[in-house]
Amino acid sequence: APIKDATVILVLSGTNVQISNGVLPEWAMRQAQTATTAADGSFSFPPQRDAYELAVVADAGYAQESREDLKKDPIIKLTAWAKITGSARRGTKPDAGIQIQGWSNRSYQQNQPNVMWGINAVADAQGKFKINRVNAAMFSIGRQLQLGANSSTTVSSVTLTTKPGQTATIQ
Repeated sequence: APIKDATVILVLSGTNVQISNGVLPEWAMRQAQTATTAADGSFSFPPQRDAYELAVVADAGYAQESREDLKKDPIIKLTAWAKITGSARRGTKPDAGIQIQGWSNRSYQQNQPNVMWGINAVADAQGKFKINRVNAAMFSIGRQLQLGANSSTTVSSVTLTTKPGQTATIQ
């Protein structure tokens, strides 16, 4: 069925678009060309000469298609979001308020369109967290450690693979 109000992102060669928790962040929208689908699922961009990818995000799911994929089949089909639930502990105690972050294990490719999928959450008072809009991919997930006012790193990383429509659980 056609999807209304999906965000379609045009990712050009040599650019990097970061999608976080299944949403293109507002700051990234200023750097990317986007379109919103009409009631019939249609959208448009100006013709492109070079390689590109389209990333689509909607409540119903997501898609990522290359120019070559679209030449074979111009209809974009959404994939159901995966979910991640988990708990963060420091020893035997919940690690309340800790920032959890992760990224899909896709390498940046120079002179190609690059879509990077990231995830983040904050653990609640019991150390539990849930992320509802995750693409199907292999992710590295860990705790965010602040190194300074504008610098952080991720520690205690674990790797997990998410699958469409399923919930993955990590500790």
